[in-house]
Amino acid sequence: FCLSRGLGDVYKRQILEKPEDYLKMAANIINSYKKSKIVIVTSAMKGKTDSLYETFKRAIPSPDFWNMERFLPLGEIESSILFESAFNFLKVRAKAILPWMKEWPIYISIETKNSPEDKRNFNILNLSNIKVRKHFLPLFKKYRVLIIPGFVAKDGKGRILTLGRGGSDISGVLIAELLNLKEVIFLKDTGGI
Repeated sequence: FCLSRGLGDVYKRQILEKPEDYLKMAANIINSYKKSKIVIVTSAMKGKTDSLYETFKRAIPSPDFWNMERFLPLGEIESSILFESAFNFLKVRAKAILPWMKEWPIYISIETKNSPEDKRNFNILNLSNIKVRKHFLPLFKKYRVLIIPGFVAKDGKGRILTLGRGGSDISGVLIAELLNLKEVIFLKDTGGI
């Protein structure tokens, strides 16, 4: 989806099927938004999160909650790094903001530690607003494109959490809210929302 109005645009792509899609999508975004500052919220390549979930469950039959939470968003993190590389290859200054970086903007508290396959009830922490103002927004002085892995957040103690089913979409909406953007456009590989 693309979130726009205000600061710039936020894009989230769910139709990543193969590695070549990153460079093509980056070129399309730059051609479509020639003057905008852009935030991209990534999804994993098609099938990646399911593969990671199965890998962890096969390796550890009764996985502990916190290690599973750190492992599952690796597909979205991979996508963020690939997008950063694609934009930089196209000579567009871009930066992937990853959960362990001080600029990371999404902090939540979850009500229950249910399966990442389920929807999750959570509250966004005020720390998110502080991080956006103090660390995230200033990055636009140096970079035209900022990339954030969807599906992943951190709690108030700095531990990685996933947002559960639909988490990449939720990440995009959260970023739009934190940046006070007014429009959300979803780009999906399904017929409609």
